[in-house]
Amino acid sequence: MSILSPRIAPGINVAMARVAARFYIFTILLVACTFFLPHPVVIRTLPLLVLGLLAVIMIIILYLVPWDRFEPRVFTVFHLLSGSTLLSILVAVSGGLNSSYDVLFFLIILFSYFYNLAEMLGIAAVVTVFSLVPYLYSPPEPHHYAMSAVLSLFFFLGTYLLYGVTRFVLKRNRILEDLNRELQELYSITSALFKDMKKDAVIETLAEGLKDHLPTTYCLVLLLDDKLNMTVRIACPVRSLNWE
Repeated sequence: MSILSPRIAPGINVAMARVAARFYIFTILLVACTFFLPHPVVIRTLPLLVLGLLAVIMIIILYLVPWDRFEPRVFTVFHLLSGSTLLSILVAVSGGLNSSYDVLFFLIILFSYFYNLAEMLGIAAVVTVFSLVPYLYSPPEPHHYAMSAVLSLFFFLGTYLLYGVTRFVLKRNRILEDLNRELQELYSITSALFKDMKKDAVIETLAEGLKDHLPTTYCLVLLLDDKLNMTVRIACPVRSLNWE
């Protein structure tokens, strides 16, 4: 697997782009709903409108571009850098170090759910660097350093928790895949069994396969007719096979 590629099978880039577009829509709605709330600095309307227009353009790009035609890392880098840049501009026009929108960087970290641990930590590191950009143009105060430290810790702690969730989900999916495979094998065995019984013949290898898929030391397979009368009884001992 190449670096900066999602851990899910190829062809997932378009679905990831849809998720990213929904995150953009959520961000636009959140900023629009909180625009009239009190802020540490006065937020000008024109920069926010321009930024909203850029976000809408990004949504259109995410929906229209056939991302599956490119390498997986192309979408990863594009979304990471474009999303972080737009959020940095949002933080800049809403107060810089005094902005309340820097927490939205965590949306990009949530997007790292699709990746392995190395990519998740890399995304968290890039997002943390972008969240510290306001120090380049705003005079910091002592409490800003503390808030940035807490925010950075929040990013990496959230990444670790998200990694735990992905491990749990992957483990459950693996168990379900194994169970589904066993059920398919058992279904194929029982289907062949019914076909052979219609011909009044049961193959010994089929019985061996049936015995392996039944977790008991001794089993009985009973076949009943429409009147619930037993027609066939199959005994499946572990050491030998005796058909009665």
